[in-house]
Amino acid sequence: MTKKIYPTSSKEWMKYLTVDKYYTPREIEYRKKLIIESGCDYDEVYKKILKYRNNKKELINLEGESFTFVETHLMKENVDRIKNFWRSSSYSFKESYKKELIFDTLLSEAFHSSSIEGAHSTKKRTEEIIKKQLTPEDKSERMIINNYRALQYIFDHQEQKLDDEFVLSLHKMISEDTLDEKEDEGVYRNDGVEITTATQKVVFRPTSDINKMKNMLDKLYSFTNSDNDDCEIEYIESIYKVIAFHFLYGYIHPHFDGNGRTLRVLFTHLLGQNGFDMFYYISLSEIIHLSEKRKKEYEKAFIDVEENELDLTYFIYYIQDIMIDALQVLDDRVFLYFRESIVFDKVEEQAVKLTKRQENILKLIARNKRAFAMTSKEISGRFKLSSQTILKDIRFLIDFKLLRKKQTGLKIYYELDINVTKS
Repeated sequence: MTKKIYPTSSKEWMKYLTVDKYYTPREIEYRKKLIIESGCDYDEVYKKILKYRNNKKELINLEGESFTFVETHLMKENVDRIKNFWRSSSYSFKESYKKELIFDTLLSEAFHSSSIEGAHSTKKRTEEIIKKQLTPEDKSERMIINNYRALQYIFDHQEQKLDDEFVLSLHKMISEDTLDEKEDEGVYRNDGVEITTATQKVVFRPTSDINKMKNMLDKLYSFTNSDNDDCEIEYIESIYKVIAFHFLYGYIHPHFDGNGRTLRVLFTHLLGQNGFDMFYYISLSEIIHLSEKRKKEYEKAFIDVEENELDLTYFIYYIQDIMIDALQVLDDRVFLYFRESIVFDKVEEQAVKLTKRQENILKLIARNKRAFAMTSKEISGRFKLSSQTILKDIRFLIDFKLLRKKQTGLKIYYELDINVTKS
């Protein structure tokens, strides 16, 4: 195991603890021994950290509560990486697979966002319910279907600004038949609530002053809807505003239940509305939910802001990290669709008449990101047919130079007969 290399100067420690990552004061204190062992003066390091972090900007003030952030070099670099995503793609994004990617994303976001809130189902069952328009059998399935419909709704209403009517109609759509009390659907709460862990430990109490809560919401909607072109308002990167909304909606906690699902749908809506439409094609909830570590960090990012003078930097760092991971996943997926589109262009050029199963074999191999190639046994297993039946289709596809055979050791694989690599 490689020994971790730590900084050896005060300046390097400041960068390590504040720019490379944004540690809380408690986490910095926890590393005091490491700093001293590296030959540095802990107090000097901490002074440099405070000096850098004192350069805070106020993002928004809600009823006397000031939410600030420190715009670090890494944060700016991440904004550029996200903004330049489409420009850096080395392949075209074709209409032919946009629809499929959007469907996959809607399905994935609905499933994973609901799962974060405790829904129990499977991705396969989710797809079956949505494609066949089945009636949900339990609360978990209802949560997922509701989320899917809400995501479809925002996709069809991309220009809609935030206001009470729009937000409450989304909450009603998302929470329908999933809450303990029917009257809590599509309304704001009218009493105090407590945010608890799975063990019922109270971690946060949002304001119980309902007038204050509503004033905070009004100001949040106004802030989120505001145009950066307004010369009277200091320019704020729209991505910071959208990420801040994600945190603040959860912080205000305007509903008795369904807050998490609602804010993640609204977050997707605001990303698309602010020019980050790449997130229509990848589920951020999927990136959070598929790793137990990510899920814990999601909860921690909320708590870190609340416990450290409402410094939104902790949450911005976390969400930017999720967004960049998501874009890498999207980049990989788009490449698979790109490979698929090339082989189907070849089908069209040669006017080859394929059966539905032959088309699906090509799609299956094209989207196999593990190796871009599969054995006849793997393919037959996916279709639940004999290898002999599948081999007839494979031979046909080889004859028309849509597939080619490749031997590795004793195994024979089949891959697309195209020459394309990811640059």
